[in-house]
Amino acid sequence: MFVVCTWFTCFQLNISVEVVAFDIINMAMMLLIARSLWRREDGRRLFADIVAAVAYSLLAAATCGVIFDLLRKGQFTPDYNFNAPRSIFNSISAILTEGLVFPLFLLMLSERLNRDLVVQAMRDPLTGLYNRRSFEEIAFREMSGSVRTGLGLALMMLDIDHFKQVNDKYGHVTGDAVLSAAAATIRRSLRDEDFLCRWGGDEFCALLPRAKGEQAKYVAERVLQAFKNLDFSIEGKPVTLSISIGITTDEGPMKNVSALIERADAALYSAKEQGRGRFAFASEGNPEPTCNSLA
Repeated sequence: MFVVCTWFTCFQLNISVEVVAFDIINMAMMLLIARSLWRREDGRRLFADIVAAVAYSLLAAATCGVIFDLLRKGQFTPDYNFNAPRSIFNSISAILTEGLVFPLFLLMLSERLNRDLVVQAMRDPLTGLYNRRSFEEIAFREMSGSVRTGLGLALMMLDIDHFKQVNDKYGHVTGDAVLSAAAATIRRSLRDEDFLCRWGGDEFCALLPRAKGEQAKYVAERVLQAFKNLDFSIEGKPVTLSISIGITTDEGPMKNVSALIERADAALYSAKEQGRGRFAFASEGNPEPTCNSLA
């Protein structure tokens, strides 16, 4: 735009071509910006993006009208008067419009950056699940709600069976693919209101609000069945992945997140000892976890 303005102002004095070329470039830029802002991210559009996209679209439409008007009227006279009232009005309008749109752009950029920072702080970069820190905050909040309402909650610790062997044999890239596939499989098997995090390594933790023991067992059976049906291959060869699950609930006097996780972890260890590919349930009144597996 700067080169076009310089050329037709200093070397080839043609105000018509300069204005048309300038407006076409400007209109194309605004349309591209509006298209980018209107594109969905993570299945949704931010309000600031929508406002900015509409503003840029309106500006592009107005610029298009100016271009057609210039083409219809033809060439300006060589002694075109830039001090004419209409020219002054156009200049002031352009300045005011840019002054309105630029803060919208900054608002959009600020909201986008803030959202990205929140996502980075709360999510695991590989699987997209909650990370351990954010999950602990969610668990504390949900447990507090469980204490107030008396609806209870369940917690599951999940661990991929023989994951270290996959890493050692095929490398970390394949291991990452296994983790991503496992995370997606678990997430699809949980309820919409459940929370899932990558606890660390190949271990996951799921929080099931307002779930009793039988409901949690049913969800665990769904997860095990999903892994049995999972179509996964390594280097073109089909591989069967399995997972072990430890379950516990907050039904009882214990109302502590750390203790609840510790009890679910003990149940998980029991499930692995009993042959893997199964779940074990530990309750407050039953210190010895009971194991179940799918036939």
